[in-house]
Amino acid sequence: MESFFATNSRVADEESTEIVLVNPRAGSGAALRNRQCWKRCLSGSYEVVTGANAAETERLAAEATRQGVRRLSVVGGDGTIHHACNGYLSVTNSRTQLRIIPFGTANDYAASLRLHARQVGRESFEVDVGQLRCGDFKRYFVNVAGLGLTARAAALSRSSKWFPSRIRYLAGLLRTMTHDWQYSEIRLQ
Repeated sequence: MESFFATNSRVADEESTEIVLVNPRAGSGAALRNRQCWKRCLSGSYEVVTGANAAETERLAAEATRQGVRRLSVVGGDGTIHHACNGYLSVTNSRTQLRIIPFGTANDYAASLRLHARQVGRESFEVDVGQLRCGDFKRYFVNVAGLGLTARAAALSRSSKWFPSRIRYLAGLLRTMTHDWQYSEIRLQ
């Protein structure tokens, strides 16, 4: 399992502890069942916390970052990474490093970064982050930003858990494309 680090600021304090934020449902529960696999990426003292839902994952990531832990490691898939990154990036001038340990169903973001689940590494590099703003609403994204189509395809793909993940997502996309849609107007500035 390879991981990557992103740093919200340039320097991380080596004396602080590491928080490992785990999605217990990631990879249909594989993240918890195979904890020995991802624990190989860890060194020094660490504390494992679990996020029960998206809001809690975001809150825990923001809290760890605000406390100035040396490193926040996120164990999960694309959704977990998305919510943890939003919590992490909501804190400015942090010295906390963010590490992703991919353990989801599809791991699209990890694949786009060429992180492979069976390799252990501690490579550090910067990544691009997008930000979506609408009035007071602000969200960050690290992989893709969708306006409904991708979310609907992902939701539909969850109903076919017995198929391999890539086939499930393709089936969800095909079902989404054949759905009757309401038309909406979207304006970009």
